[in-house]
Amino acid sequence: MLNELTHKWSGLLLLLVLAILLEAQIGSSFFTEVLTLSLFTLSLAGSMLLSQPNNGWRTATLLIAGLWYVTSLATMMGAPLKAGSAIFAVILILGSLRATFRTLMSYKKPNVEVLLGAIYGYVLLIAAWAVLYLQIERSAPGSFNLAEGADFWSSFVYFSAVTMTTLGYGDVLPVSSIARVMAAFEAIVGVLYIAVMVGGIVGSYQSSEQE
Repeated sequence: MLNELTHKWSGLLLLLVLAILLEAQIGSSFFTEVLTLSLFTLSLAGSMLLSQPNNGWRTATLLIAGLWYVTSLATMMGAPLKAGSAIFAVILILGSLRATFRTLMSYKKPNVEVLLGAIYGYVLLIAAWAVLYLQIERSAPGSFNLAEGADFWSSFVYFSAVTMTTLGYGDVLPVSSIARVMAAFEAIVGVLYIAVMVGGIVGSYQSSEQE
């Protein structure tokens, strides 16, 4: 089943990249926020569906994705559902990360789809931490030193990317203790991801050559 769905990686990567770049390119508005949420939800749910073994798990995935989408949309419209939206976001993102890495580690031979899947996993980690930072800032305003009037989503995607890659430009800074701990943890995860994933792909390639 996994091998039958490997061609989906390119589509999932495209959805995720569009979700990240859309608001920065078009500008912040209710329409772009809804479209970004829609693309992000489709990407996360799609990556989870890649590795679900039965219809029961697929139904659960769609249910969680639907609940996150609805609660997030309601939050955008002013409903006091931030806690519920955050909980569903954590469940969906963790499930998506688990499904992505589980699927990638199941490949026996490296190919273009494995590379696309590895890139998707890396970008997904960046987006996941951006969502985490967004939730931290909304829960405790002032947790990050942001430019006045800065768009939250674009700012946190940028901060997550430079933290994950350990560039650390310093123009966006974590201020609160939890924000600093999460930023440090992201930098560690970014280094480990490259080491583990690249090592796994190279190891699979060497094994296939020997066979």
